Amino acid sequence: MTRGQRACTAIAAGLVVVVGCWVAEALLRPEDDGGWFMYAPNSSVLFAGPDRSATLRTGGIAVLGIAIWLAIAWRLYHPRSDHESPSSGPA
Repeated sequence: MTRGQRACTAIAAGLVVVVGCWVAEALLRPEDDGGWFMYAPNSSVLFAGPDRSATLRTGGIAVLGIAIWLAIAWRLYHPRSDHESPSSGPA
């Protein structure tokens, strides 16, 4: 695999991981979180107050996504054996 192919694969894998994290967050979000539904700009009541568990869940999903992408990129750029060295061309 050439250096350009590795870069494109790493970018594509990153996009897949981002979409996967977005879907996981959407699936794990509680149904009762209405977001900006019935937002009243002149009231002192916030739309759906921040929840510590929601923040931790989102942060955990983000950290997990970054770790997965780093593992994929590491494997692409650091092959296990000498036979797969990045400088070697097709045989």
